[in-house]
Amino acid sequence: MGCMIQSFQKFFRRSHPGSILLLILVLPLKIFPETLAGDPVDLLRAGRWGELQRYFRSNRASSDTHRYILGRAMQEKIHKIPISPETAPLAESLREPVSIYLGLLGLTCDLSSQMKLNDCIHDLPNESVTSQIPRLAILKLSAMLHATGWNDARLRLLSKSALREPDPLTAKIYTEKLEVLLAKQMNAEALELAGRLGGVSQDKTHFYRARAYIRAGRRDDGWNLYLLAAARSLDDPGLLRSIFQDLKYYFPAAFRAGSDQHSLHRSLFMFYDFLTPQEKAALASAWPAPRLLETTSPQTTLGDGNHLISIGDRASFQDLAKRSYTAVSREPLILYKWGWKLTAARRYAETLSLIDQFDFVKKENAGIWRLQLDTLEAMGDKDRAFRETLAYLAVFDYDLEVHDSLIEFLIGSDDKHIHWAKPAYWELARGSMPPGSANGRFVYWLRRMYLATGETEKAKDVEKKFYEMAPGSYYARAFWDEMQPGDFRRDWQDVRDRPTYLRWIGRHGGNPDAIRFLAARNLSSYFDPRATALWQRLQSVQYSVPEPVVTVWKLGEFDLGAEYFDYYFKDRMSRKELFLRKVMLGLKSGHLDQSVWHLRQLARDENIPEDPFSIAPDFLKQLYPRPYLREVRSASSEFGLSEDMIYALMRQESMFRELAVSRSGALGLMQVMPATGRWLAPRMQMKNPDMLEPSVSIRMGGKFFADLLRSYDNDFRWASIAYNGGPGSLARWKAQYYHGDFNLFLENIPSKESRNYCRVTFQNYMHYRTTYTLYP
Repeated sequence: MGCMIQSFQKFFRRSHPGSILLLILVLPLKIFPETLAGDPVDLLRAGRWGELQRYFRSNRASSDTHRYILGRAMQEKIHKIPISPETAPLAESLREPVSIYLGLLGLTCDLSSQMKLNDCIHDLPNESVTSQIPRLAILKLSAMLHATGWNDARLRLLSKSALREPDPLTAKIYTEKLEVLLAKQMNAEALELAGRLGGVSQDKTHFYRARAYIRAGRRDDGWNLYLLAAARSLDDPGLLRSIFQDLKYYFPAAFRAGSDQHSLHRSLFMFYDFLTPQEKAALASAWPAPRLLETTSPQTTLGDGNHLISIGDRASFQDLAKRSYTAVSREPLILYKWGWKLTAARRYAETLSLIDQFDFVKKENAGIWRLQLDTLEAMGDKDRAFRETLAYLAVFDYDLEVHDSLIEFLIGSDDKHIHWAKPAYWELARGSMPPGSANGRFVYWLRRMYLATGETEKAKDVEKKFYEMAPGSYYARAFWDEMQPGDFRRDWQDVRDRPTYLRWIGRHGGNPDAIRFLAARNLSSYFDPRATALWQRLQSVQYSVPEPVVTVWKLGEFDLGAEYFDYYFKDRMSRKELFLRKVMLGLKSGHLDQSVWHLRQLARDENIPEDPFSIAPDFLKQLYPRPYLREVRSASSEFGLSEDMIYALMRQESMFRELAVSRSGALGLMQVMPATGRWLAPRMQMKNPDMLEPSVSIRMGGKFFADLLRSYDNDFRWASIAYNGGPGSLARWKAQYYHGDFNLFLENIPSKESRNYCRVTFQNYMHYRTTYTLYP
């Protein structure tokens, strides 16, 4: 039996801004509901389609929102939509959701044939549907009618949506309409619509507009639109390849050697990685490096660089990087792709020179800086790699994998013997590492180094100050376990300010009685001032989120919601302002994965440790919420497992996203693998359990972890490794690498994910336990 579980992260895609229609969110912030209470929006968020159908059998769907949710529930139970001839009746399984969505348009239609549906839709005036939810229903209907082959009815429905503000919903509906017109060879209608969509900025819209212009003989317009879409699709290789294939079909002369269409040839550098060797040779012949550099543009910069790297023209590439300084600075993806291509070719010195040229860019892009670290490692330049690692961690101190590299440099990678680095390296690291939870790992090994080298006074100084150096760290437990009990009441008399407060925590924070002692006191004067400032900013300013964004997120249309968010906000404000609004989006829409992830990232950007002793209680409970409290308490009682342990796992596994599915197939809030679920189900008297259902996931994950705890003497750390990597893997690792020193063993587990999973989840457990003891 094994359980490989991976964390879920959600990132927003990029789109383009537009006008802002604002919904003001009222503060102060509120904590999420503790459990599902039968509210349709909550049931939709959790994917409880059967419960939603039962809910609406007892409750009338009286609003557009509820009717849309009912349609989603009916649609989701359809696993396969048969494709029928256009004359065939609509599949029986589709009729109910189609009827519900049509009802949102004010239509009651006979679905026995496409002709009757067409007649019914005909009575609705074109471009008359203006409200957001009915327009969302048009998209759902479009997908179902396309799958069943009723494309005439689909085209009619798509024509009913108003063509007003060029928002993402308009772009999707009218891009689909344009696609249908082109597929049906209705080229004149496609051209007319393409002309009307000039204000829509979505890349896929440009793609189909280009095809419409080509079909109408307006080849120059089509060519230019293809290039516009390509220039905006650097991070969408699928669309970029589709554009390339269209160009090759419609403009074959541009790809032939000896062609005199040099303007076309020049633009093909944008598609350099898709060209054949013969096409690349022809392109290079038509555009030698001097001419290439004279005509480079922001749109061709990436492809031009890829070409010069491929042919090994180092001088011209360096010249291009200088000429394109502004373009590369604005689009760091170009820098990353160039660097990756150079590193893959083992041209390490050029990679370093390139990144050094854009030094300020790497400080805002962890991926580019990590590429530099990897390059230095590949070169064997350990000294510079060490110094760059320290500089990186001063900015991105939460990156646990880079901490792996730092500690391996300082203590070696021998599972039996520690090989201490020279003291100068340790002192350099101590002087450069800012206070932070992740830095507790370094502080822990620093003390052990001092003890091993006989510098006991320095070791005592670290013991005294470790909580100032690494507040909220997993390694606080290791320090507390070695400390002699003291009189926390007497020592409290010495607390005068934040430093003396943190030293008191460093001495007594592991004592439950001391935490209860703190719970009776006002600790606000000892809080991290940066955390207080961030929380005050959230409370004192009314941050706005457009109502359409909140609506689509509530309705579970996440991709569209992300496009809406970018449409209103991208390029209009700083990263911090964007993240503050994403926190609000999560709060308003009920999605903890958004509010917690972005609030945590804001704290990281401000170098605010997630220390429960240093953060205001409302802020703290937003970082460490307790959703589904009833289900968690039930599992806790059934399996004799601490509620805090369940939440510690849930926060890391799914960030509280009910429908999370990892790349390895782990499911739900607790990310239980299907094989583990099948093994557990009969032992828990569960027949055909839905592992995405919150109560099922919590119960199964709780049962599995409780069994692991009993197998490992109730030690959370061992059980967490087994929960992530599987009991079988842990048995092998323990036999090979464990020699009585747990934290040295943790450094040598071959799975980076499992060793860092142990640290993160145990730290979560400590924080949950402290948070809800201090602020019950």
